[in-house]
Amino acid sequence: MGKMQKVLYWKNPGYKKGRQLTGEHTTRFLIVGGGISGLSLAYFLLEKKVKPEDIVIVEAETVGSGSTGHSAGMLVPESETEHNVSWTGFIKRFGIPLTKKYRAAHFDALRTARDIIRLGKIECGAELEDLLLLAGKDSEKLVKAGLRARRALGESPGELRGICLSKELVSPRFTIAGKTEQGLSVNPLKFVQGFATYLRARGVQMYEHSRLLHASRGTAELRRGKIHFDSVIYCRGMGESDRVLNRYITTIAVTSKISKKHLRQVKLDDHDMFVDEHDVGTYH
Repeated sequence: MGKMQKVLYWKNPGYKKGRQLTGEHTTRFLIVGGGISGLSLAYFLLEKKVKPEDIVIVEAETVGSGSTGHSAGMLVPESETEHNVSWTGFIKRFGIPLTKKYRAAHFDALRTARDIIRLGKIECGAELEDLLLLAGKDSEKLVKAGLRARRALGESPGELRGICLSKELVSPRFTIAGKTEQGLSVNPLKFVQGFATYLRARGVQMYEHSRLLHASRGTAELRRGKIHFDSVIYCRGMGESDRVLNRYITTIAVTSKISKKHLRQVKLDDHDMFVDEHDVGTYH
């Protein structure tokens, strides 16, 4: 692996940035971090009838400039905890009843994201897409195990081969696919910044370019002001507080053809990419 390239590929030129925090303020809930975690926390506090004037979000840079805005923008009800352990693993470790509850929570989260997009009238290119579990001959067992686990959880996934598979994806690399639940594809930067705009419209106080310097005993000190709080919740992204997290990778989806020269320039020529099987040597 080469060094992670911290480049924001997504754009949202219409976003109106929030003001910087200055002076002295008081709040019940101080949320540190303006990514999807921090904004979602504010949303759920509102759902629990917390008054919007009792919520303050501070973001060190611009909303979506951290982990959220660098993500692939593919929201799927899949587990990405414990080193991507499979649903088969969850069933073995925790049993079917508890795994069902955990999986249901993933679907609830996806529905919540759709509700937020609808309520906030967020234009983020949101599209529902089927999720395919793909495998070649050497890894068919993993897909089959995943399909069995989903059936054990009461779902009805499809198994695609041959002509049925070619209708979904033309590639000699894959011999089997499991067609499971739908996920949501979004422009993550437009989504999170639209989310921020929606929360501001509901009265949540949000300050950008307001880096937290120190917080203790109910007072947070920032570069140009202070906030007195009852509770503080840290929702910082990767690289903020734990450099070890920089070793983790994300998925990058490129939607147009790029040359090998360009891949070398951005140091992605040694990574797995989406290869055009009909035009060998080009990448998407």
